[in-house]
Amino acid sequence: MSTSTSVAIHSQLLPQPQLRASQAVPSSRTNGQSATLASQGSQSGEEDPRRRQVLHDVLTARAEEKEARKRKRNGAPLDPKDTFKLAARIYSRCYSPFISLFFCFRVGSVCDINNPTDPTALLVPDDPQMENFAYKAFLQLRPGLVDYFLNTDQSIDADAMGAVVEMIDDTARSARSDDTTGLKQPGLNYILLDLTKDDDPTGELSRSLLAATEKSQRGFNNLLTGKLLCPHRYSDVYAADPARTCQKFLTGALPCKASLLPTFLYGGPYNPDDKYEGLLRGPLCVRVYKHIFKGPSTAGNGMAVNQQNRRKNQAQLMGLQRTTPRTIAYAVVQARHMLNQQADWCIVDDQFDSNELFDMTVVLLECDETVNTLTRTWITNTLDWWDRQVFNKGPRSEDHARDEGNEGDNDHDEEDDFRALMAQRRRVDLNNVDHQ
Repeated sequence: MSTSTSVAIHSQLLPQPQLRASQAVPSSRTNGQSATLASQGSQSGEEDPRRRQVLHDVLTARAEEKEARKRKRNGAPLDPKDTFKLAARIYSRCYSPFISLFFCFRVGSVCDINNPTDPTALLVPDDPQMENFAYKAFLQLRPGLVDYFLNTDQSIDADAMGAVVEMIDDTARSARSDDTTGLKQPGLNYILLDLTKDDDPTGELSRSLLAATEKSQRGFNNLLTGKLLCPHRYSDVYAADPARTCQKFLTGALPCKASLLPTFLYGGPYNPDDKYEGLLRGPLCVRVYKHIFKGPSTAGNGMAVNQQNRRKNQAQLMGLQRTTPRTIAYAVVQARHMLNQQADWCIVDDQFDSNELFDMTVVLLECDETVNTLTRTWITNTLDWWDRQVFNKGPRSEDHARDEGNEGDNDHDEEDDFRALMAQRRRVDLNNVDHQ
């Protein structure tokens, strides 16, 4: 096909641009000039509609995407898997970052089938009661999960069910990992915000902390992070000789385990006669909590930012309006990982077990009817303090602070802060100690 024939065909199929009066071909021009202009006009007519069509397609696609997002915001039906992912992210932050959801589903589903009234009868590693309890907790977050599996319209086979559970487990791990990564560098700035001139008169400690971009430079390899990780009972020893004390922790000459509660948990000096004093009021814990649940912009100066035209923070997405023992415990273990020298998330760091620290924090803030009145008041006051710091909320009643939980070992042990606290929950003299 010749070029002129091709141009003629395109001229018939494609709409021609309309010329304005000023663009009309003068009749006085020669036939050759008119033919040349006509040829140029036909070529222009071949390109412009194509460009317009491409632009039209792009704008149409964007409009459809915008409409889809609008329907999603207005509550249109979502893919059930999206709601499972949201529940997994809530689970990791509000229940436990240490329990594998994949294993929970294995234990919980078998308990449902074989012996739903007594999950302890199932012979599996670790504690089946805890795993089954975690499974039930997730189902409370997403009650439709079982129905989704049982719905014949979904045609879910065993492999597909396993893939969904793996997706849920991966999403929970990813939520924890996102928080860990997001805190790595900002966490150093949060430490400096609470550093006084007396703590660092020359500024050398601040410079060394900001230089600790690699995790291997933190922990007891840095004097500031070492001070916060040091068991609070050794704070006076640390103040006398920080470098030597850090070296003792590195070599194991001094113990550093979860039950010897670290300094960053406290909001004041260590009182050996009242280990509750200042406990779980550490400023770093509050800043980390705000960073995770309210956003980094609220963690620095303690003030909330204007949320207009901004994405919802994690607390809003979860419907979290007050702090809970488990969300506080989650912030505590995230703060501890930010301070230590471990590059990757790990449960056990030398002698220190982060899972144990998480569980102990939950136990300290949960209570049942056997806990004495003074300790229950301390729990309520501590949760009230957290609510004011994070959500600017008023006090809650003691009933709201109650939750059934493991009370731990009640044997008194002066060499173990946590066990001493558990003993103090019942034997404290209400007339001589004030935890307000």
